[in-house]
Amino acid sequence: MADDIRSYLLAGEKVLWSGKPQQGLRFAPIDIFLVPFSFIWAGMAVFIGGQAIWSMPFSLFTLMPCLFVVVGVYMTVGRLVQDIWVRARTDYMLTDRRAVIHRRPAFAGLGSDLVVVDLTRGAQVRFKAGMGDRGSIVFGQEIGFNLFRRANVGQWVPSLDPTARFIGIENARRVFDQIQTLQSRAG
Repeated sequence: MADDIRSYLLAGEKVLWSGKPQQGLRFAPIDIFLVPFSFIWAGMAVFIGGQAIWSMPFSLFTLMPCLFVVVGVYMTVGRLVQDIWVRARTDYMLTDRRAVIHRRPAFAGLGSDLVVVDLTRGAQVRFKAGMGDRGSIVFGQEIGFNLFRRANVGQWVPSLDPTARFIGIENARRVFDQIQTLQSRAG
């Protein structure tokens, strides 16, 4: 765990657990829809873009299909790479009062992202079992999938979902049990 996440401890707060999200390529359940959709989009964009570029004289109009190719490449590969990148720069910490998610900036000088969930105030917490002892813990109400919802890149890049969560952590059930114990003591 990166040392910077410990700098967010409050006075008298004790760390019960710390970890990182699952690393590497990780598919989410929504990828059952997104992967085929992104391949269809990218394939159509490349086909139509190629037709436009090779059949017309160069103009601003011929560059327009290239924009769709760029979007298709992002939807097919870029979002997965971005998710890997963000999770590699994310640390989790569970204290005796809070769940803390810290995303380090991609480049020095940029601000980091800190999400804190106060567990003593009865936050809704959900456990999602994964493979083996891995799983995810979701803090708060999840927003359902909506292809046309504005400002929610989390449906395309799960690590950027606005709903706070520990993604694919080891010993997830044990961490969830600790959270349940904390909440029962606070309630």
